[in-house]
Amino acid sequence: MKGISGRLSLIGSQLCLVAGLLLGPSPFEVVSAQALDACGAPAYDSSLDNGIFLWETDCGQATRGFELRALAGGATSTLSFSGLVESSEALLGAAPNSLEPNDRLDLAQGDLRLEYQLNVSSPWLDGLSFSAPQTASLCFGADLPAGTEVHVGPDATPVSAPFDLTTFESCAIEQPVTCGTPEYDEATDTGLFLWETNCGGSSRAFAVRALGGGGGSPVVYDGYVESSVAFGSASGTSLEPDDVLELTDANQRLSYRLTVTTPWLDGFSFTAPGDAELCFGRGMPAGTQVTVGYAGTVVATPFDLTTLESCAQPQPIICGAPGYDSATDSGLYLWEDNCGGQTRSFTVRALAGGSSGTLTYEGSLDAGAALLDVTGFSLEANDSLDLVAGGTGLDYLLNVTSPWYDGFSFTAPSDTSLCFGLDLPEGTQVRVGRDATQVTAPFDLLTLAACGGSTPPPSEALNFVVIVTDDQRWDSLWSTPSIQSLASQGTRFSNAFVSYPVCGPVRASMLAGGYRASNTGMISNNQTIAPLADYNDGNSLAVKLQQAGYDTMYVGKYHNGYPAMKTYVPPGWSHWMANNQGVTLPWYDFTVTEGSSTDQPSQGTIVGPISQHVTEFHRDEILSFLDNVGSDPFFVFWAAYAPHAPATPIPGDEGLFWDYEYRDRAYGETDLSDKPSWVTDPNRFLPEKNPNDEFHRDQLRSLQGLDRGVQDIVDRVNALGMADRTVFFIFSDNGYLWGEHGLSGKGMAYEEAVRVPFAVFGAGIDSGTDDRLILADLDLGPTILDMAGIASGGSDGSSLLPLLSGQSPAWRDSMLFESWGNGASGPYCTWAALRTERWKYILQANGEEELYDLTTDPFEQESLHLDPAFETIRADLSDELNSQKALAMTVLWAPPGTVGSPYALQLGAWGGSGSYQWVIESGELPAGLSLSTATGLISGTPSTAGTHNVVISVVDGTTGSHSGLPRRHRNQYQFRIQ
Repeated sequence: MKGISGRLSLIGSQLCLVAGLLLGPSPFEVVSAQALDACGAPAYDSSLDNGIFLWETDCGQATRGFELRALAGGATSTLSFSGLVESSEALLGAAPNSLEPNDRLDLAQGDLRLEYQLNVSSPWLDGLSFSAPQTASLCFGADLPAGTEVHVGPDATPVSAPFDLTTFESCAIEQPVTCGTPEYDEATDTGLFLWETNCGGSSRAFAVRALGGGGGSPVVYDGYVESSVAFGSASGTSLEPDDVLELTDANQRLSYRLTVTTPWLDGFSFTAPGDAELCFGRGMPAGTQVTVGYAGTVVATPFDLTTLESCAQPQPIICGAPGYDSATDSGLYLWEDNCGGQTRSFTVRALAGGSSGTLTYEGSLDAGAALLDVTGFSLEANDSLDLVAGGTGLDYLLNVTSPWYDGFSFTAPSDTSLCFGLDLPEGTQVRVGRDATQVTAPFDLLTLAACGGSTPPPSEALNFVVIVTDDQRWDSLWSTPSIQSLASQGTRFSNAFVSYPVCGPVRASMLAGGYRASNTGMISNNQTIAPLADYNDGNSLAVKLQQAGYDTMYVGKYHNGYPAMKTYVPPGWSHWMANNQGVTLPWYDFTVTEGSSTDQPSQGTIVGPISQHVTEFHRDEILSFLDNVGSDPFFVFWAAYAPHAPATPIPGDEGLFWDYEYRDRAYGETDLSDKPSWVTDPNRFLPEKNPNDEFHRDQLRSLQGLDRGVQDIVDRVNALGMADRTVFFIFSDNGYLWGEHGLSGKGMAYEEAVRVPFAVFGAGIDSGTDDRLILADLDLGPTILDMAGIASGGSDGSSLLPLLSGQSPAWRDSMLFESWGNGASGPYCTWAALRTERWKYILQANGEEELYDLTTDPFEQESLHLDPAFETIRADLSDELNSQKALAMTVLWAPPGTVGSPYALQLGAWGGSGSYQWVIESGELPAGLSLSTATGLISGTPSTAGTHNVVISVVDGTTGSHSGLPRRHRNQYQFRIQ
């Protein structure tokens, strides 16, 4: 929970309420216990009032009950309230009121702590209730939006925070885990010890000590700390001449090398601004243990100095030796041996397995600087390996016969360009890295993009403008007349879908160049489940285009997050203008990160707050870019807000669609007997969250500014004389249910969620409607690269170019949809689905099924999965789905347990290789319980009451073809033992 950095101190036997969390002056007066009555609900209007309203319900009883409501009345954007309740005795219960998937309510620390985050838009409200023994001490925390207050009791009396619920006096706040010096013994302890020395200040100061206690040989600690902004200072403690402490990269990297021998210690200290994102321990052996703070918390490097979560960077696809059999495999195999070092070392093997004759591989390597070392392996007299062009080129000739192999290795400076495979026969496939990923030669050894061209693309190369809307239904184009007219001039795909109907994973898939979530590692919007470190942004569509000479621009929402690195600019973007939206989407008074990058990431500048409507701001930035684009071809990616909640219209559009009511398709379906249990559960949505006409109208209203903006951009392209070489793509990241089957939202397998609008128009694009099955997030990247004449290096999608030019190629006849639970319950739990032109088969993690004949039942109102007449179809689709679905956990929740009673939870998984290994990534199981890493069984007899949050992952031994990391599914379990 951002803004909550530690625990709250309990004072005496009082009840303590904390709002604002950080200590400081209050905008209003503290009210004494005698002057305030907290008993009884206040009167409030969710359309007009904002802030937190808190009152006691069970006044004078043995158990104290409290209600809280968070309101955003009158606000034009979503307000976010976060905080905690901390008790000296176990809380007796907590329940949500009108919470959504992006809200949070968690009991922790043996039910002594209740944490929450409520995101609310006018005129709705969110809330919670909790109860505690009369004798308990409680502290309640709220990080309040500017201009809001906490109102207590029937009179809604504003009270300063932090305050005590009995005396309404101030409560103290303890420091975060990083604070305070840990205990260590220089003579016996070994390792790194780190702590924060000035917790709560406007800047952050840290001390590090390196110990080598107990050993007779020197111990070396070699790594660096990275910051999102410049460090304030750095100084050494007891350093010798062979130690290193150096600030580089505009003072945003602090490198250290400490050599220490018993009983001495080395160390250093550093400071950074309070809002800096700090990653400690990069460059060290993965998993190196660091002891942090006064409590001696042990953390594995690299880790974030605020969250203590991993900030590891993914290894590139090219890293690591593949498996191969020289008797059966043939071709060129290439891999990098020392990824992340000061130099880059590569190995090449030429195989002729299975061939009856000699195979010849003849080619060359071009380097931007002289190679440092070249060594042949198993070369014969008819083979050759020659350095040319002053050591910046390498010519090789390898003749190999089965079952033998030839090869060589070479080393180059880490910052030089390397183009491999020149002069090989056109289209030669080289198998790269630990997964033997096929790449077409010649290719760049950093990006795997095509290389070897002498000049950038000519001025007649195609330009690309991609416009992605947010949560737009496929059947809403009628509301955007300009876009509808433009789409009619090109190809409109009437059967376009996305592979995973949730924002973050879909955007990661399209920006990666068309890889499924199982291959990008971005399987959720929840960063606990899909940490940023799993996403390989160095291997992206933008990097490939930029390497080929394109001027690239990103503007809008970047849902792959970097929540703790707001100034970070991913590789491949010549112009970067991304909104810093956090957990909400502010349509006014937002900030953006502005910057530029090459094939390496960089740091940008935060600009704002910006008072302009976000849609008009995005449009103006794109128009300015077009006016100054120059002669290079360009690639623009506009990630628009509309029509995502709160769907704020531009002034003048608020009154449109005033009489619109959606009652189409399966809206309000009442006979749900054929549906899975989560749909039939009457408590799945509270009344405040049910589909509502006004929100639907706002979604349509918010699209009007986008509609005008798209027309403005097309007009500017035409005015600049670029229409004959510019192609536009318009589609949504996912759909949205408007009350079908009694449901509202996204993330589900029903047509309204997985189906999206998709149109392509512009230079050379045929006009008409195409009804073939399209996966927009997977097909976009291959299409653009195909149009640009750039080798894709592989993907999970298919180029649409043949379809856009009037051809009729062989095409997919089925599509796989998947969901990894998205870190939420109900409809967002693990599921997979298979869709053909006629049939859709859906499988839930608990085994519940659905089968729809979309020809006769396009609204999916009558599942046929139990009808014997369709058993063969169900079985065939089930078999095909089971053969395609990726690794995923099927059990996402832990039941409560009782001290002294046997406990068992069998974790489950499906898909992937079928060979699973279970790992605890963070947290600890309750005392008395253990996890079998081989079977996923958690069992034992709990010995201590309390609540434990534990992140557990499952792996299957396979690697994501885009991320370059092991495929895994993480989930955070909460174990409550009474």
